[in-house]
Amino acid sequence: RFSVSSVDPDDLETSFQWLIDDLKSKKRNAQKVLIFCRKRAHLRELYETFHDTLGSNSYVLPTGQELKDDRTRLFVMYHKKTHPLVKETVEKEFCKLDGSVRVVFCTIAFGMGVNVEGAYIALHFGPSSCLDNYLQEVCRIGRSSDKQSHAVLLTYCGCTRSKNITNGMKEYVRNTDVCRRSLLMQPFLVCQDKLAEETRMERHSCCDVCAKTC
Repeated sequence: RFSVSSVDPDDLETSFQWLIDDLKSKKRNAQKVLIFCRKRAHLRELYETFHDTLGSNSYVLPTGQELKDDRTRLFVMYHKKTHPLVKETVEKEFCKLDGSVRVVFCTIAFGMGVNVEGAYIALHFGPSSCLDNYLQEVCRIGRSSDKQSHAVLLTYCGCTRSKNITNGMKEYVRNTDVCRRSLLMQPFLVCQDKLAEETRMERHSCCDVCAKTC
């Protein structure tokens, strides 16, 4: 299910309280969430918010003897300059169904070829550069059809000002009356009948725009 929602970048704790509470109460059983950020500064701010709020609850320590590091932390950062060994640990733990890493704050560095088992929520803190990238990034999750997946694009004031964002991506963000799935699929399906077939589903499960008329 595709949707767009606004978020206050100056009050991240409130905006992500639902996820912080989930990690605190469920630990290793918390839902997996992949959060893409346009700016590396947002990665740090999110990480620090979760670390400061959760404190000792940031780690999975079954015996109490485990080290508090990237192998036991419930949330991690992943970007181009992340150390290769840390990247390997993050990919291993996050891609496992019962891995200790439940939330990954990442850039586009976490993308092609990564198959995350048991993940059904992908958030974008600000839009991707283009619709192609957006689709590729959200497709890291929802690989099985037994549960509905959610791709939520979180917007904030000025998030579409970058010259590196295509007009198609900006249209997707600003759109309030056209099915989001059709906007995403249209460039890849030259046949309009095929497009209609691909986007035919229960309207409340399709996107936030379709849900309004469900």
